Amino acid sequence: MKSVETRFAEAMDALKKAGRNKQFAEKAKGCTTIEAKLNAAEAVLNDVGVVRAKESIKKHNGPSDNYVEGNPLGRTAEEFRENGNSFSPGYIKEVTDPCAKGDKILFEALGIPMPGAKPAEYEKLNEGQKKEYDFARMIGLSEADAFRLVKITGGYKEVSRR
Repeated sequence: MKSVETRFAEAMDALKKAGRNKQFAEKAKGCTTIEAKLNAAEAVLNDVGVVRAKESIKKHNGPSDNYVEGNPLGRTAEEFRENGNSFSPGYIKEVTDPCAKGDKILFEALGIPMPGAKPAEYEKLNEGQKKEYDFARMIGLSEADAFRLVKITGGYKEVSRR
């Protein structure tokens, strides 16, 4: 487990590499403790798409644990994993789908909606109906059934308790 100071130093290094020092300075103006500053730094990094790498307990299972197939540099497995997608020590850059841009162009050319995209009728719904529709889709109902449910129920209504 890394100390708060070490994690803060790693976060500041990642902020420097991401070029977000000014945003961090604005966000951390009122922060007095190092934990608060660390939380502010991680909030700025999350906006950029840089997240903290998960810490795991290193177990050594013998010589096979150090072997990486097709490794011309002779690095250990741990070094290979760390250097593969490392943004800064302790942080990694979130990887987006490399085919997303091409898929979007393909779906537009074919004239069919992207999977997961909201239908045109969705924009006509009010906030309560959008919440109802999103919930229905989340639990596995089809688009048609979700719209039918919204039509029957009239949408989600906030209940105030006083």
